[in-house]
Amino acid sequence: IAVMQMEEVYTWDPAREQRLVLGSTDSRHPLVSEMEQWGDLCISGELKVINLPTYYDFVDIRRTPVETRAMLEEMGNENVVAFQTRNPMHRAHEELCRMAHAAVNADGILIHMLLGKLKKGDIPADVRDACIRKMVEVYFPPNTVMVTGYGFDMLYAGPREAVLHACFRQNCGCTHLIVGRDHAGVGDYYGPFDAQTIFDNISKDDL
Repeated sequence: IAVMQMEEVYTWDPAREQRLVLGSTDSRHPLVSEMEQWGDLCISGELKVINLPTYYDFVDIRRTPVETRAMLEEMGNENVVAFQTRNPMHRAHEELCRMAHAAVNADGILIHMLLGKLKKGDIPADVRDACIRKMVEVYFPPNTVMVTGYGFDMLYAGPREAVLHACFRQNCGCTHLIVGRDHAGVGDYYGPFDAQTIFDNISKDDL
């Protein structure tokens, strides 16, 4: 809950936003379809937060960036690899985390599970949570992995969402992010490695 001091009210061009952010105006894209339901006006201004949302599910893993950063520091993890997931982790994901952990000589791994809205057909959060917890319990050394979640909705914006995910994990205290094949992709809107090559044109200072 927050109070906004309204400073500007303006119209926006949904098609322009769709082209710039998603690279597509195809209504079959999940976010394009949703954006078509939004109104014509935008309101902007200074926000004063009264209180953060109250959640009743996954309360033990829902953490703010400040809380996550503090817990990583308490664990002594200064060099941390982040893995973003909206699906249960399989054997290749596990190995990818191990390889990245070794490659950058990381202190720990943050498995950051998305708990927000997904597209129809994606695996429910409770199933993902159970799978990931069991994998960490059985296959990783104790105290090397932190499992946490955040309530952001999946945008399926491909490369640009990969950059957004990098910003999220940097705010959480992570130093590295694993960017997978077709990261945050959906359908055939993005190339399989577009979300990786976009970082070739971004400096650390841009994040």
